[in-house]
Amino acid sequence: MAKVKRMSKKVFYSLAAIAACVIISCSAVLGVVLWGGNPPTARAATLPFVDHFHNTSAWGTMPYSVGGVTAPAPTVDNTQNAPGSPGGALRFTHPAGWPPGYEPGKAWTDLPQAEELWTEYWFKYSDEFEFDMTGQKHLYWKLDNVEASDFYLAVRNTDRKLWLTTQPRPQPPGYSANYVSNLGYDPTIQPGVWYKVTTYIKLNTTTSPYNGICRVWLNDIPLMDHTNVNYRTSTYINSKMNFLELCPVWGGNGPKVAKTGYMWFDAVRLQSNPIIAPLDPPNIASHGFDNGQASPFVLSNGAEIISTDSAPGSAPNSVRFTHPAGWGDGYQPGRISYTLNPTLDEIWLQFSFKFSENFFFHPAANKLLYVKTPGNVANWVLNCDWGRPQIVWRNSHHGEGRLNNYITPYTVLPGFWYTIKMHAKMNTGNNANGIFEMWINGTKVMDYNNVTFFGGTSANMKMGILDFDPIFGGAGNYTKPSIDNLYMDDFKISTADFHNDNPQSPTAPSNIVV
Repeated sequence: MAKVKRMSKKVFYSLAAIAACVIISCSAVLGVVLWGGNPPTARAATLPFVDHFHNTSAWGTMPYSVGGVTAPAPTVDNTQNAPGSPGGALRFTHPAGWPPGYEPGKAWTDLPQAEELWTEYWFKYSDEFEFDMTGQKHLYWKLDNVEASDFYLAVRNTDRKLWLTTQPRPQPPGYSANYVSNLGYDPTIQPGVWYKVTTYIKLNTTTSPYNGICRVWLNDIPLMDHTNVNYRTSTYINSKMNFLELCPVWGGNGPKVAKTGYMWFDAVRLQSNPIIAPLDPPNIASHGFDNGQASPFVLSNGAEIISTDSAPGSAPNSVRFTHPAGWGDGYQPGRISYTLNPTLDEIWLQFSFKFSENFFFHPAANKLLYVKTPGNVANWVLNCDWGRPQIVWRNSHHGEGRLNNYITPYTVLPGFWYTIKMHAKMNTGNNANGIFEMWINGTKVMDYNNVTFFGGTSANMKMGILDFDPIFGGAGNYTKPSIDNLYMDDFKISTADFHNDNPQSPTAPSNIVV
């Protein structure tokens, strides 16, 4: 990757000290506007630090001009905000004609001296954003002496995946190193979609071997876990992170920007204690079908991967089930299956779903999920049930029958995405001591500790198969009056909780029914 043409902090502050006297002449000669908006005074972020961009008072900001083209200082855009964020978003403008290798303005804040740091932020590119051939930078962490080291997160343009680049100095052989996804999850970043990035950085304390840590989550799903990162050389082994820049440099080589585009940042969080759970234990599986492949899930009987709709914050793909007009009672129009190996007596499960507009609900049952023992000796079911789309739990073979969402009755509506998270722990023997908890878009709707999942001939059996089976009804003689679709996306299966992972859908209303 080409070395980015950026101003060092030392030079930047030196220029800032004299800029009040020479701003006009300096702009004319250098073609660089040194600041605008907030002056470049040091902005010290006290940890924990959170900014939802009601304004830019927590940041220094500046525009940038090069080659006769000016990018304005980043500014608050009140028409944009990340899901669940109460403020606006910080907008950067890449104007038409902008050359590669330069940032279109920047925002920065000083950090307390940090050996390790948690950082979280949301970002979004405008529709039809033009990606440079060598990638789009996001933010830079810098050490005490800017000339000593910096490192940054970026979206590379060859496949629009997230990566981390380190640039320790003085430059050792292969000094610029790139770290990419190594956990089996690596979605393609799409314009027009909000994404949440969470990072944990711990600087290396040795140089032989390097032992720095970089962990990255995208939309709360583990993306990277590297423990051999070179952030700093022996020359600057005692330097610490003390400077953060939101600095979306456009590429490094290639043509100029052809069409004005925008990038937004929101909900920036900096803290020393964990934002998200450690990667260990890892998820059993996580999949959003972003690569167009079903594996490790199995699709059958008409379930298909599409790219025209997806859960908020997810890449475009999802799985679609189609109920044709005239579809009969008791049949599923497709299936998504996952085999648990080994079988489990406790599980955390999360997925997103949406019913199409004007979806015709069966008055008795509209099934979403079957959790089965090996060989399907017994199972339990998740439904949208009883004439209105209310999520319930039902045991098909043994036990307590129905569990209703008694904490907060929650009705889902067609045309909106919802995220369900469940925790189930099987009962022992024939005892009614099983646990079942469920959240919808972050609202807890069920909390039971007296469930008999399995009993009798299936006592002490474990969960072995997950079948996402959108069966239409099963009791009665109803048919679909017109074509309907059900969409599912972003599946996660784990033996432990998804911490900080009860997302609020940015489009779905609360629809709380009291």
